[in-house]
Amino acid sequence: MRIIAGAFKGRRLASPRKATIRPTLDRVKEAYFRIVHTQVQGANFLDLCSGSGNIGLEALSRGAQQVAFVDQNRQSIRLIKTNLQKCGLTSQDQRIQLFPADVKRSLTAFSRSQVQFHLIYFDPPYTSDLYLECLTQITETTVLTKRGIICIEHNQSGFPQHIGSLRLTKEKKYGDTNLSFYQMEV
Repeated sequence: MRIIAGAFKGRRLASPRKATIRPTLDRVKEAYFRIVHTQVQGANFLDLCSGSGNIGLEALSRGAQQVAFVDQNRQSIRLIKTNLQKCGLTSQDQRIQLFPADVKRSLTAFSRSQVQFHLIYFDPPYTSDLYLECLTQITETTVLTKRGIICIEHNQSGFPQHIGSLRLTKEKKYGDTNLSFYQMEV
């Protein structure tokens, strides 16, 4: 696992030792950032179910203004801190917010404090029931900006065309991994 482009290009990141964390493959990460590349610079980015922090660190490397990492797994939080250090950063950096918390609680907290994100990358465990619950929660808040994009990484097909006010705009498949892109209907 490595940073592909930007300020931290080429930095090798620590990989999880246990199978409970499934990092996004470099080819999937590269494809994602190829699709959203014009929106990353200066963006407020949310890495939801961060795992190793791989996606959020890539966003920061490519010019995201701020990145929030959310994961409730203690091993993931330690791994994110290790990977921040590998990029010469700490969790005290003003561009970084680290939330060792449940996804739904974090979304509620962001909504209450009126924090908005331009880009959200959502990668819960593939067997999780969080997908539709969290996407519905996002549509009921202002966590995603009006022109913001949420990308869901998953291994199943058949995600709905609409989830509340979110509309499916693009789907890509990379082996067993699917990326589904949603935007708010304006």
